[in-house]
Amino acid sequence: MHSVHALVRLLKSPTDPPSSPGPSKIDIARSAWSDPSFCAANKGEIIGEWVFAQLGHVGKAKKDKDSNSASTPIADTEYWTLLRDVLTTSPPAATRSIKTWLLPLLSRTPLNNIVINLLTLHSSQVHAPARAALAVLWPLAEKKMGVDALGECLGVALGVCIEWKHKDDDLAWICSAVVSSYKNALANAGNKKKLYTSFLTTHLPTWLRAVSVPASSHCLPHISCALPKDLQDTLYAAGTDTLFSLEALKQPLDTLFDAFSSSPSLNSSLLPVLPKLLVSLLSATHKYRSALFPTSTGVLGGREEVRKRGMEMVGRCWALVWGGLSVEKEGEVEVWRFVVGLLEIVERERLFVVNSFPGMDVAVSIAKGGEGEGEWALIEAREKAIGVLEAVDPSVGDDRVEVVALSIQVLDVLIRIEYDLVGGVLGRVLTALVDIPLMLFHFTKDPTSALLTHLLEYHTKTRTVHTYTSALLGAASSPSSVASFASSSSSTTNTFTIVSHLPTLSRALRAFLTPTQSTTLGPAVLKAVDGAWAAYILVSDKDASKDGERGIKRRKLADDDHSVDMGARGSAVVGEEGMETKASMLALARAFSYTGRIAGTILSNLPANTYVKEGELALGSVWSDAGKLGWSVVWRCLREESLKGVEQDKAKEKDSKKKKRKRADETTSSSTLAPTHTRTNDTVASAALRFLYDVRARVSSPLGDCDRLGDADLETLMRVARGEETKPVLVLEIIRTLLWHIWHTHTHEPKRQTQSQSILTTTLTILTVHFSPDSHWTGVSASLTRDNLGLAVFYLLMDRWIDVVDALASTENLEKLVSVMMTIPLDAVKNTAQHCHDEIHVQQDHAIVTPRSILLDALRNAQFWELHNVRATFLSSILTLTTPLSSYTLPAAASDSPPSTVMPLHTELSRASDVYRILLHVPPEYFTRPVRAELVKRAVGGNVGICAVLKEKQNKGNSKESEKSRSKTRRKLHIENMDDTVTGADISAEEQDSWTRRIMFFRVFLQRMGQFTNTSDRGTSQAFIEHLLNPLSGLSSPSEALKNVTLDLIELHFMALLRSQDPEAATSVERVIATIMATRPFSQPDSQETWTHILVQSSVLRLIERLRDDFTLASLPDEVTRGLRTLREALVSALLPHVNNFADSDAIAEAFPSSGHINAWSHVLSFTRWLGIKAEPAAVPFGWKLATAMLRGGAPARLDAEMRTSVFALLFEELRCTPGLSHSTHLDLIAAFYSVNGGGRGTEMQHVLDAHAAQASKQLSIEDFSHLLDTLAEGIELQTCQREPLIHLSMVLLHDAPRGTLKVVQNFATRCFNSFAGQAEMYEGSSQLKAQYLEFIAKHCSDRVGVAIKRHKPAAIRSVDLGSIWSLLNKILSGSSEHDRATSFPIFYHIVNIIGALVRLRRDLVAHTLPHLSLVLRQLMMLTRSIRPQLGAKQSKLVTDTFPSWISSSQPLAADESRALARLLTALTTKTVPRTHTHTPTSTESRKSESLAKPFAKHAGYVLVAYTDALNDPLCVMTTEMRRELEPGLFALCEMVGEHSRDAVMVSALDSGGKTIMKTLWKEYEKQRYVGKG
Repeated sequence: MHSVHALVRLLKSPTDPPSSPGPSKIDIARSAWSDPSFCAANKGEIIGEWVFAQLGHVGKAKKDKDSNSASTPIADTEYWTLLRDVLTTSPPAATRSIKTWLLPLLSRTPLNNIVINLLTLHSSQVHAPARAALAVLWPLAEKKMGVDALGECLGVALGVCIEWKHKDDDLAWICSAVVSSYKNALANAGNKKKLYTSFLTTHLPTWLRAVSVPASSHCLPHISCALPKDLQDTLYAAGTDTLFSLEALKQPLDTLFDAFSSSPSLNSSLLPVLPKLLVSLLSATHKYRSALFPTSTGVLGGREEVRKRGMEMVGRCWALVWGGLSVEKEGEVEVWRFVVGLLEIVERERLFVVNSFPGMDVAVSIAKGGEGEGEWALIEAREKAIGVLEAVDPSVGDDRVEVVALSIQVLDVLIRIEYDLVGGVLGRVLTALVDIPLMLFHFTKDPTSALLTHLLEYHTKTRTVHTYTSALLGAASSPSSVASFASSSSSTTNTFTIVSHLPTLSRALRAFLTPTQSTTLGPAVLKAVDGAWAAYILVSDKDASKDGERGIKRRKLADDDHSVDMGARGSAVVGEEGMETKASMLALARAFSYTGRIAGTILSNLPANTYVKEGELALGSVWSDAGKLGWSVVWRCLREESLKGVEQDKAKEKDSKKKKRKRADETTSSSTLAPTHTRTNDTVASAALRFLYDVRARVSSPLGDCDRLGDADLETLMRVARGEETKPVLVLEIIRTLLWHIWHTHTHEPKRQTQSQSILTTTLTILTVHFSPDSHWTGVSASLTRDNLGLAVFYLLMDRWIDVVDALASTENLEKLVSVMMTIPLDAVKNTAQHCHDEIHVQQDHAIVTPRSILLDALRNAQFWELHNVRATFLSSILTLTTPLSSYTLPAAASDSPPSTVMPLHTELSRASDVYRILLHVPPEYFTRPVRAELVKRAVGGNVGICAVLKEKQNKGNSKESEKSRSKTRRKLHIENMDDTVTGADISAEEQDSWTRRIMFFRVFLQRMGQFTNTSDRGTSQAFIEHLLNPLSGLSSPSEALKNVTLDLIELHFMALLRSQDPEAATSVERVIATIMATRPFSQPDSQETWTHILVQSSVLRLIERLRDDFTLASLPDEVTRGLRTLREALVSALLPHVNNFADSDAIAEAFPSSGHINAWSHVLSFTRWLGIKAEPAAVPFGWKLATAMLRGGAPARLDAEMRTSVFALLFEELRCTPGLSHSTHLDLIAAFYSVNGGGRGTEMQHVLDAHAAQASKQLSIEDFSHLLDTLAEGIELQTCQREPLIHLSMVLLHDAPRGTLKVVQNFATRCFNSFAGQAEMYEGSSQLKAQYLEFIAKHCSDRVGVAIKRHKPAAIRSVDLGSIWSLLNKILSGSSEHDRATSFPIFYHIVNIIGALVRLRRDLVAHTLPHLSLVLRQLMMLTRSIRPQLGAKQSKLVTDTFPSWISSSQPLAADESRALARLLTALTTKTVPRTHTHTPTSTESRKSESLAKPFAKHAGYVLVAYTDALNDPLCVMTTEMRRELEPGLFALCEMVGEHSRDAVMVSALDSGGKTIMKTLWKEYEKQRYVGKG
């Protein structure tokens, strides 16, 4: 191929390949394009035209006749790849541009045919190159395509979307381009009615399926077949633009809804998207309301027409779902979700108006009217929802449970729409809610709570809470609810589905109940309770009267000795008669429980003085009547049980051997009734006691004479509580009542004291008998059983009556309580909720109550520790349980012999460690000095005992290992038995963890007690240090927590030795140092380091830090100084080989030292400097070479954060210690190292690096500090440097600048300010960079930073700096055409902090730049706007271009930012004193405490104008909450402006809308302004 003509002849040859055998045309074209020697200027144009023609011809042939698409050029990746390369490669300067030759080519060969065939291929290999080629071709070709051609492409794209199987970004881009082009062409199309009709008949089914598929952002991560959300949004927008154009909206709604209902298969695809379609339809109707309703007058008339049209649409949607489409049981959940969405639209768009539909209480069966179809849909929704609730069954499946929850949501939305929609059937709704089985309440808890809350909100607003409470009482005791209770469950309980609503009801009663309503409500509540009790006792008496008749029948039938079958049939008959009353008794008992619980809540929140005369309870008051009623119920139920028990005992005594068989039959027949009767009586009695307790808590006194219990009454209650057959809920309520009795009636009389002791003994006996440390309780009576009864009693005592127990309980009872506390393990309970799976799922909003949670709450409660008797018993019990630890003592100091003690028992150590774990939660201040000293001594003993146990286990393991090796050589046949023996002697991983935790408890306790105990005992401290430095035998790898607490203890006792005044303390320090040196720290390789080496090395580093920070060399004795110098020499000799090995090695990566050695060498250098020893000079410092290697990439590939921080600390240490070092070069290396290894913002590594830099900054000389700042400034000014770490390091250095560096700091700050404001890449850069340097400026201007120059920070600001600051803030707040995806809120807060600091602290400088301040405040005020929803693209761009780049239109500023801006505006009126250095007489005026209110008054009006402009912008909105938060700042501006300036601003700068806003604002300002009256 030598010329272009030859290439053309080959490509236009009629055969492919042109010559056989030979390369194909595509290979020829590829080789011609890739051949650099073929330099034809227009070869790209020739090859591009040929490839495009091949694709176009195949596309046309494919459209005309169906052929195999797999063999066509469109399916060949080579064609698309070559076309992509041609189109994306820049042509030579001498040739025509690509656009010049592409436009005629696109006119000859339509691109739409190619795209259609490309989308129908389902070949993902060609999508990537095709996307790149279409990115050039499609923008040029879409303008030449008609809307019909694009509609055909849209149909193919919809077919691809509904069959989406794999994630394909390239295919998604192609489909998005097609759909977007169709959408744009549709906007400019003339005959949209035709397109609307065509879309309904052709594309509607596939479009509905495509937009109803879950988008990728709403699916689980493992689902890859979801349609991309951007593509789905584009599809939805294109479809709604077609369906809801002006021409389409002028068509009858029947056309659209007939299309929806034309296909039965639309059920699954239409329901999820129908509410969204309704919203779009309403939005379009509102947009075109003037054209659709030309006869309506004014804005209100148009909105009313839109509302009517909206309700008509709601009615059509309702009829479509419940009439047109088939509602099957499997899809019922989707239907109810649609109903909820439909009603939420009605509520959100305010479509329903009360006056538009009179007669809402008319029955549903009335024929529908044409205009009220939407309103009747709301009535039908209400009836269907109530019907679902009334038909609920406890055995429903998961789908049906969701339907129940959705039906409750429907009622909730109806209440939010209009209360009267549900108010007429309030009783039915509440009854249905009460009837919900307890098994389902876990799933319906949230919607039920929301429904009841909205009901109560309406009644509180209308001050009719008494009506609501009456309805609630009626629902609890209604006959319908009774029947449902009987059918739903056989269990009785006083916990029900709306019990979580009672606290909210209590608050409403206290706040909104009027005195008149209170007077009538109390007697009505008591009447309801009395009615529930009368209904129950009526059935109970009838059942009791029938017991005798049933007994006679059983005896007569049993006397027939001739027929055993006859007796069996008789027993069956009697059993059926007994079962008739079982359901009614259970239901009425539960109804009384419900009524009593609600009544107790109501009465306990009524005003106590409503029924009290002259400070005392009136004889016939509600309170005394409540007491009489409650106790009459209690005694009736309890005494029936007592009499029944006596009669049963007598009957057993009269049984003879002759009638043994008959009596057994009678007992069997009656066994179905007695438990039911007993159970219902217990339930009713417990509900009555809880009712009395609630009412009694309100008046804080007995409820009349009947509430004062005598000895016989108390004995009866205690006997019932001790009974094993008594229900646990009744036992708990009896204990609560008895504790209240002794609290209120306790005196010093012997009789009263005896009663109190008897009650407390009974209570604590029940506690100890039924308590289990593993039990749990949900906090409600529904889950109370005999297994967790003790836990419930324990919770009751610790939460409410612990002060009564402390005051009245005997020592024996207190010991019982404390013994229960000591048995509770503090290990976290795992999977507690899993044990509740077979319990009733009720009240899951309550936290699970466990013994551990109760104990922790008590130990953290200050009130518990102020109880002297309980505390004394608690400490005494602790000393008793830890007594065995007294026998374990430390060995003598500097002795290798073990302690002379017997081997401790594992059980003693385990029990004692559990006690010390409890002690970790005890405040140390509550230990007496003797107890604290004894506990510390025993903790040391426990530590010694565990070490002895571990050492013995290790010795046994070693001996058995030796025995194993000897036996292995003698008898190989018994090797398996020997293996088993050795395995038993080893310490398992689980046992290791157990021993580690136990020793942790002792050592953490000792560490906490260190500040409270006297550690001046020299011998004990030395011995304990030596003990801690010994290895923990048997533990392979102790935890990091154990290591840290051990280091703390070593540090504590070593510092005590250094501070000790004992003359022998220096000798002890020398011995400790000798013990440390004996382990040869840092001499072992990392792989051979043991626990002892790690502990000793860490101890050495910790001691060096404490010596350097807290001691001087002159303050220590000579013996200690000699020992420390010896330690230093040992450390140098151990670490110097590692340093020299790296310095002399050429293979840096292999010889790179560990982070531990680097950190240790840094500490050795600082230790050397502290000892006053001159460091040895080095040709190349160790840190210098390390840092250089890391910067040049010669270090190992993986460098952890510890390595980087160690090298950074070493660089600063070498700067201070190494003589003859070039400081300027070393400081430059430090800056470069930080810029590369500074870590991410806010990371742990950055905090460590900052700590090293801050510590070193204080010790730098003025020259070094100035040079380091100059280096940082040069790096910040360079575009190639990483500026963010350098700016952050500058901020750290200025925070802790050395003394005498004010001029240096000022020059550096000025240079940085000029760089920030003068370089476009700074103020137009990333939001992270802006936030970084704004934080730098804010901290430089603030007075809340710094140590050495804290008071000089604001004074360092000069007048020359303000120009750069204002210029920078203006540029950052200016509008931009490009925006970030998410708003950077820190930038806003930094700007506000900068301005606030300048206004408060440098008023003298700001006063000369008030116009700049006004400009920045105006810009900040304009940022409070947010873009109005549903704007077009051009309008949206007009608004977003006025926002800065760091604000996203999808994430505007919120109320918190408005509050911060208001505080800034208020600061303008705050009087402050400027922070300056001058104190001359001429500056006296500037030192006065004044504000900027007076000088800024001339500019404040323009800030108010900015507020009116922001609020008056037709394309933006400002929320009510934001306006409310801005009010304090706006009022401050109004105070500055005054009425005269306000009038001038209104005349000159405001239009009519702005004047209205200003008048409204001024009116609000006048309301709150103080005018000096009163």
